[in-house]
Amino acid sequence: MIISLFITVWGTARFRSRRREFSGVRDSAEGKRVRKGFIVVNAVQWSSIGTAVLLLALTDHSAWITPCVILITGLHFFPLAQLFRYRGYNLTAAALVVVAVLAMLFGDSRGALLSLLATGTTLWASAVALLSVI
Repeated sequence: MIISLFITVWGTARFRSRRREFSGVRDSAEGKRVRKGFIVVNAVQWSSIGTAVLLLALTDHSAWITPCVILITGLHFFPLAQLFRYRGYNLTAAALVVVAVLAMLFGDSRGALLSLLATGTTLWASAVALLSVI
């Protein structure tokens, strides 16, 4: 928890000090395009997650919820990589897709815990990498 708190404080300070560089935006027209694209990508992601959770719960396949959420979260990084012009998100996306597929293949409770740990580690590593590059 202490390491997570340290990374959070460091990341927030770094982001605030270099906010423009994180979006890759150089002018207001491009900024509008990036903001609109970000909203669309996240709207699709969250509506897909909601639909998947609802359908899986209704069909009594709740064990598949966690892998599906990881998969959708991973897939949403592919358009973000293009939108923000940050190729590191492609690696994040690929790693999360692999985690989701492995969680689907090894779907016991131990596999679910490991997939959540792998997802968290992947997302933290991606954030630290992004903050270190910029």
